[in-house]
Amino acid sequence: MLFKKKPADPTIANLEVELAGLRARYASLSKQFTAAEAELASALATRRSILSGDSDPSDKTALPAIDQRIAAAERNVSGLRDALQVVGGRIDSVEDRLATSRLQNARDTEASAAIAEADALAAALDRHAAIGAELLPLVEAGVARIRNCAPDYLPRISVMITTPPLAGAELVGRLRDYAASVAGGSVTLGRPVVIPAPEPAPVIERKQLFAVSNICWREGAETKVAAKYSFCSPPLAAAETALARDLAREPENPTVASMVATFGTSSSASLQPSMCTDLDKPIASAPATGLPPGVELSDYARRGTRTVTISGPSI
Repeated sequence: MLFKKKPADPTIANLEVELAGLRARYASLSKQFTAAEAELASALATRRSILSGDSDPSDKTALPAIDQRIAAAERNVSGLRDALQVVGGRIDSVEDRLATSRLQNARDTEASAAIAEADALAAALDRHAAIGAELLPLVEAGVARIRNCAPDYLPRISVMITTPPLAGAELVGRLRDYAASVAGGSVTLGRPVVIPAPEPAPVIERKQLFAVSNICWREGAETKVAAKYSFCSPPLAAAETALARDLAREPENPTVASMVATFGTSSSASLQPSMCTDLDKPIASAPATGLPPGVELSDYARRGTRTVTISGPSI
């Protein structure tokens, strides 16, 4: 089903102009209504003052005129109230029509975008299909010449060449169906899905080294390794540890050029962390003997004898 883009709906602009005029008219009537209510309240207050005797008795002769004033004010208030109701009703009607027109315009815009994408995809698929038609005979000839290809090689590579157009054609159809559904109102318009951009990776300060021993260190959940006689760039803290423990040298160290010339550089591809010195682990300290300072076990004592060597100062 094809959907042609509708021209811009002029009724939206017309309705917006009409709505602006109605709102201005309503605001003007509201001011007049407020003034009419104030006039009515003033006339009623004057009449109450005359009837209560608070004013000069001679003012009672003005009652007929006051009554006429009150009647006129009441008619004015009533007429303005009716006018506000009429204009308010027209505003509601125009707002509803404008909302409907805007929604349909949004639907038409969305449908047109989907159709444009479908058309572009269909054109690209046509170009791909034309290239595939040229490729298949060449592939068949090449497979026939090699002769020792697996039996399923030609079918598999043929599917790889022809499948993208088939899958793309399905998407083209779905886009056109979506456009028709949107324009027809059977699909609710929603906000587009926004895929958040990935957070930038933290900047890690590193130092280039030349490893003179197999070393490893951790970066997040991953363990990195560097083989002996290979260049590496561990984080600064791990690099300082490697230098302090003489497990690596800085590239400008004169011994590095000599070792590279003698041993070459190694690959770390097959190196396992278990074969490395872990730069994140502290150096294991010698086990405590429980002896006073300056007293060491002799080799015989370490092997289970009771001989003790006193290495402290002579007495």
